[in-house]
Amino acid sequence: MMRALLLALLLLATPAAASDAYWARPDSLPEHFAKHGEEVGARSPREYVQLAARLLQRAERGEIPLKVARDGTMRAYDPATRLFGAYNRDGGIRTLFVARDPHYFDRQPGQLK
Repeated sequence: MMRALLLALLLLATPAAASDAYWARPDSLPEHFAKHGEEVGARSPREYVQLAARLLQRAERGEIPLKVARDGTMRAYDPATRLFGAYNRDGGIRTLFVARDPHYFDRQPGQLK
């Protein structure tokens, strides 16, 4: 619980409203939120999407690692919190969760940016 709160505070303190964020497959959002919302500290599906958007924004600013695969899939990872997000090339959010394995991101396809 405390870890989830710290994750949420860290991401909510990141500049930008993430108001343009969107879930790539809206029909899958309820399932993703039910599975991962609590572990990332999100209190609602909307907040879950905002946290995912902020993670990508931090990666695009070079604050945390970002990988881009040949198909354009982007993967962002915060090593301090193990928060992992996957995104379409246009920024549509695919998922957000806490990677249990500290080497999970290393095994993901793509080149570091």
